[in-house]
Parts: sequence; C-alpha cells; structure tokens
Amino acid sequence: MARRVFSMSTQDASNISLEHWTNTLSVETHCHAFDELLLIDYGSCRHMYRQTETLLISGDAVLVGCGESHGFSMRGKVSVYNLQFSESELAPDVRHFLSQAVLAIGGYARETVDADPLEEPARREDCYKESIDWGSGYVLNCNRQGVIHLTPSSYAFVVSMLRQGLAAQGEGTVLSLAEKKRCLDLVLLEICQAVTSRQQRTSVYSRAHQEIIAEVLQYIDKHLDDEIDFHALAAEQAFSLGYFRKLFKDVTGFSPVAYTNRLRIIKACAYLQQGLLVSEAAERVGIYDLNYFSRLFKKIMGVSPSRLQA
Repeated sequence: MARRVFSMSTQDASNISLEHWTNTLSVETHCHAFDELLLIDYGSCRHMYRQTETLLISGDAVLVGCGESHGFSMRGKVSVYNLQFSESELAPDVRHFLSQAVLAIGGYARETVDADPLEEPARREDCYKESIDWGSGYVLNCNRQGVIHLTPSSYAFVVSMLRQGLAAQGEGTVLSLAEKKRCLDLVLLEICQAVTSRQQRTSVYSRAHQEIIAEVLQYIDKHLDDEIDFHALAAEQAFSLGYFRKLFKDVTGFSPVAYTNRLRIIKACAYLQQGLLVSEAAERVGIYDLNYFSRLFKKIMGVSPSRLQA
C-alpha cells in the first residue's frame, strides 16, 4: 500500500519548520522524511501511531520518528504545535540527550522503518477528511506511543519557544535561521529534561513500590464508576496519605485525584463518541453532577462534552 508522505511545511536552509494549526478536520495516516514533535495546545484528538490509537489532550507531546506513519481523528476544534526537523541538524549533545529520552519513554527504542524509499510528497489537502474512525479502539495506556505529559511550567516554556520560532520563521534572514535553530535545541532539551526528571523522581523508589502504584492504576481503571478512597488505598499498603500521594505523583506525573479525573474524562470521550448522552457518559465514569462533569470536561479537554458526541 502506498504511503502518503508530507514534506516540511516551510522549506529553508535550516531544515526546521514550525506550524501552529487549528482545525476540525482529521488527517489520514501519513509519514514524513523528517522527525516531528507534536504538542496539543487545546482540544483533543485520537492519534494513530505505532499500531495503537490513543487520546491526546492539552499538554501532551509526542515525538514521531522519520518515516513512521501516524494520523489524527478529530471530533472538534483542536490546536496543535508541530516542530519538524532533521536529526542531522541537531547539535551532538542535543542529539545524544534526545536519543536517551526516546529510549526512556516507555522503555522502547524507535522501531525500524521499512527499507522502501519514501515516495513523492502528497498534497496535504488530499489527506484532510471530515472524520476518521480506524475502528481499532483507542488505548488508555499510551506508553507505546511515547506520550509525554508536560508539567504546566514545561508546557509554558515549550510554547514560548515555539512561538519565538514561529515569529522568526517569517523573517527569512540569516539571524532568523539561527533563532529557529536555537528554539529547536531549547524545546528538545526541555522535552529531554521532562523525561529525565520523571526518571529521577521514579528511580528513588523500589520496584515493589512502583509495582504497587501500577496495581493502584489498574484498580482505578476498574472502579471509575465508584467513589475511590485514596485514604483506604494508602492504608492497605501501610503508607501515610502524604507518602502515597508523593509516590503516586512521582511515578505517574499526576496527583491521585488529577489522574483519576483525567482517566474519567478520557473514558467519557469514548462513551460520547459511541453515541451516549452526556449524562449517561458522566454516570458511566462515576460523576453524577452534570454541571461538575461539564466543567471538569471543559477544563481537561478544552471543549464542552457536546462537541465530542457522535
């Protein structure tokens, strides 16, 4: 089957391109002859990558390797930053840190790309569709895609650098090319730091304690429609509530309540896309106050629940 190949959106001597697009149109599966960093600004989309489909929301970042296929399914307005670059353009230290970060995300290396040459670039407008449903069902465990959940401070820094790069991109001068290169290096180093920081926070805990959090995550997933008592979960492991919360956040990147709310909203998205009413989706994930559900949904997803209904 022929692969659709996108060229860089902006061609210049830097081999770096930045985009900030807002759209409601889905993008069919395609690949690039360059690496790409995706950052969801607001809204949400279903992302097909590495034979899995997962939901990306505001603050989520993904590195897509050269020649690897991916695509988006939109059900509402989504704002995305794209940073496109050739790895050969990176400084040696940045390339080293990036390769280490890629290995650390989910514990896998980049997969080998098929040996067949990339084809002529496709017209992007030919790949935009009203909606795409691959039919595979998305997964909540997005480690295989290497999704990076940025903290608010990291997210703010990355966005500020991307905006500077976008401003420089329109100038077309030697200095603007250097500015794009500086923004690329700083963004990638921040991404690497985000990955390293999580590793460092996690490494101080024993494998047994990390496995306890993995079991807690499974428990939360199975009991989303119940009231989850984190005091009781901590007591079962003879943990103080304070230690349990710190352990949970260091391992997952979220507090227990924030993680549970995020998971509830992500699952609610699936129910809405299956055609359930907003009230039914809310009840399925254990939220019985419709006003609270709507506020929480908009806070996490950036849009109202009605925007994601089938």
